[in-house]
Amino acid sequence: MITLPLYAEQRMNATQLAEEVGVVVKPMVEPGKEVVGREEIERVARLVMEGDGGKVIRHRAKELRDSARIALDSGMEIGACEGMEIGAQPNKNVECSTHLVELVLGRL
Repeated sequence: MITLPLYAEQRMNATQLAEEVGVVVKPMVEPGKEVVGREEIERVARLVMEGDGGKVIRHRAKELRDSARIALDSGMEIGACEGMEIGAQPNKNVECSTHLVELVLGRL
Protein backbone atom coordinates (compact mmCIF):
# COMPACT_ATOMS: atom_id res chain seq x y z
CA MET A 1 0.00 0.00 0.00
CA ILE A 2 0.94 3.61 -0.41
CA THR A 3 -0.26 5.96 2.31
CA LEU A 4 -1.35 9.53 1.77
CA PRO A 5 -2.43 10.78 5.19
CA LEU A 6 -4.56 13.90 5.20
CA TYR A 7 -6.31 14.35 8.55
CA ALA A 8 -6.07 13.79 12.28
CA GLU A 9 -4.61 10.42 13.27
CA GLN A 10 -3.92 9.35 9.67
CA ARG A 11 -0.33 10.64 9.88
CA MET A 12 0.31 8.60 13.01
CA ASN A 13 -1.33 5.51 11.49
CA ALA A 14 0.69 5.87 8.28
CA THR A 15 3.94 6.22 10.21
CA GLN A 16 3.14 3.19 12.37
CA LEU A 17 2.21 1.06 9.34
CA ALA A 18 5.38 2.11 7.53
CA GLU A 19 7.94 2.01 10.34
CA GLU A 20 6.65 -0.57 12.80
CA VAL A 21 4.45 -2.92 10.79
CA GLY A 22 6.24 -2.60 7.45
CA VAL A 23 3.28 -2.93 5.11
CA VAL A 24 3.14 0.50 3.49
CA VAL A 25 5.29 3.09 1.78
CA LYS A 26 4.85 6.66 2.93
CA PRO A 27 5.60 9.34 0.30
CA MET A 28 7.60 12.31 1.48
CA VAL A 29 6.60 15.94 1.03
CA GLU A 30 9.44 18.12 -0.21
CA PRO A 31 10.62 20.80 2.23
CA GLY A 32 8.67 24.00 1.70
CA LYS A 33 5.82 22.22 -0.06
CA GLU A 34 2.39 21.26 1.28
CA VAL A 35 1.55 18.40 -1.08
CA VAL A 36 3.29 15.31 -2.38
CA GLY A 37 4.80 15.95 -5.80
CA ARG A 38 4.15 13.82 -8.86
CA GLU A 39 7.76 12.64 -8.96
CA GLU A 40 7.45 11.30 -5.40
CA ILE A 41 4.17 9.57 -6.23
CA GLU A 42 5.84 7.94 -9.23
CA ARG A 43 8.83 6.90 -7.08
CA VAL A 44 6.73 5.17 -4.41
CA ALA A 45 4.40 3.59 -6.97
CA ARG A 46 7.39 2.10 -8.80
CA LEU A 47 8.89 0.97 -5.51
CA VAL A 48 5.73 -0.94 -4.61
CA MET A 49 5.00 -2.29 -8.08
CA GLU A 50 8.46 -3.04 -9.46
CA GLY A 51 11.05 -2.95 -6.74
CA ASP A 52 12.16 -5.37 -4.08
CA GLY A 53 10.46 -3.11 -1.54
CA GLY A 54 7.10 -4.14 -2.94
CA LYS A 55 7.97 -7.82 -2.59
CA VAL A 56 8.93 -7.27 1.04
CA ILE A 57 5.69 -5.38 1.72
CA ARG A 58 3.54 -8.08 0.10
CA HIS A 59 5.36 -10.80 2.04
CA ARG A 60 4.87 -8.91 5.32
CA ALA A 61 1.18 -8.33 4.55
CA LYS A 62 0.72 -12.07 3.93
CA GLU A 63 2.45 -12.84 7.23
CA LEU A 64 0.07 -10.49 9.05
CA ARG A 65 -2.93 -11.97 7.26
CA ASP A 66 -1.91 -15.46 8.31
CA SER A 67 -1.23 -14.31 11.86
CA ALA A 68 -4.67 -12.70 12.05
CA ARG A 69 -6.32 -15.89 10.79
CA ILE A 70 -4.52 -17.97 13.39
CA ALA A 71 -5.46 -15.51 16.15
CA LEU A 72 -9.12 -15.50 15.14
CA ASP A 73 -9.31 -19.24 14.50
CA SER A 74 -7.81 -20.01 17.90
CA GLY A 75 -10.51 -17.90 19.57
CA MET A 76 -8.22 -15.23 21.00
CA GLU A 77 -10.15 -12.93 23.27
CA ILE A 78 -10.84 -9.47 21.91
CA GLY A 79 -12.96 -8.63 24.93
CA ALA A 80 -14.61 -5.25 24.93
CA CYS A 81 -14.16 -4.87 21.16
CA GLU A 82 -16.76 -7.51 20.36
CA GLY A 83 -19.94 -6.13 18.85
CA MET A 84 -18.70 -2.53 18.89
CA GLU A 85 -20.33 -0.22 16.40
CA ILE A 86 -17.65 1.53 14.35
CA GLY A 87 -17.64 5.27 14.95
CA ALA A 88 -19.85 5.09 18.03
CA GLN A 89 -17.01 5.75 20.47
CA PRO A 90 -13.93 7.11 18.68
CA ASN A 91 -11.55 6.71 21.64
CA LYS A 92 -12.76 3.14 22.24
CA ASN A 93 -12.37 2.35 18.51
CA VAL A 94 -8.72 3.43 18.63
CA GLU A 95 -8.16 1.39 21.80
CA CYS A 96 -9.73 -1.72 20.25
CA SER A 97 -7.89 -1.29 16.95
CA THR A 98 -4.59 -1.01 18.80
CA HIS A 99 -5.45 -4.09 20.86
CA LEU A 100 -6.25 -6.13 17.73
CA VAL A 101 -3.05 -5.02 15.98
CA GLU A 102 -1.03 -6.02 19.03
CA LEU A 103 -2.73 -9.42 19.07
CA VAL A 104 -1.91 -9.98 15.41
CA LEU A 105 1.69 -8.81 15.83
CA GLY A 106 2.09 -11.07 18.83
CA ARG A 107 2.82 -8.31 21.31
CA LEU A 108 0.24 -9.45 23.88
